[in-house]
Amino acid sequence: MVTAGVVASGAAFGVAWGCPPPTQEQVADVAIYIRHRVEKLLRRRGQMPQEGADPEAEEQSLWDKLCAASIQGRIATGPKAGWRVQRLGGHPVLLPP
Repeated sequence: MVTAGVVASGAAFGVAWGCPPPTQEQVADVAIYIRHRVEKLLRRRGQMPQEGADPEAEEQSLWDKLCAASIQGRIATGPKAGWRVQRLGGHPVLLPP
């Protein structure tokens, strides 16, 4: 995919043709195609979970939990684990999950 257009090397400095931006349907088609190919590759290498297997069933390490909570803006451990943290006027406000 070329975001700015297509460049031909026939001229001394190249010739550029503008391309319209992709539609939502085209982007979705590419995403579905890539997902299918990646899943196929992972299955072939034996790294894809079996159908019906729960990926959350595996125990997460503390580091994984801390990273996930940080990305989501939530408290990771303690009695308020899972609560969101927002700031109002520079002061933290805890919101229940």
